[in-house]
Amino acid sequence: MLCAGRTFCRDLTAVAEIASQVSWAGAMLGLPMKANASTDKAAGQGKKSLSPQQRGRIAAAYDKIVEDAIAANPTLSFGGA
Repeated sequence: MLCAGRTFCRDLTAVAEIASQVSWAGAMLGLPMKANASTDKAAGQGKKSLSPQQRGRIAAAYDKIVEDAIAANPTLSFGGA
């Protein structure tokens, strides 16, 4: 599994075990793997980076996952001070 860090991956896996959090947490765990697969495919085609459209799709997927996480936790406070 590709994760930003062991602690992040471990914590997110634990969150994904909570029934109300499965959808977004599972998606967040899968996103780096999907992005990595896209990067590997591009590299295999001789490209040095993903296209702006591909990067935009990954960013949009991340944003959607964050929106889902916030919606799944309406009593928590997110954001600035």
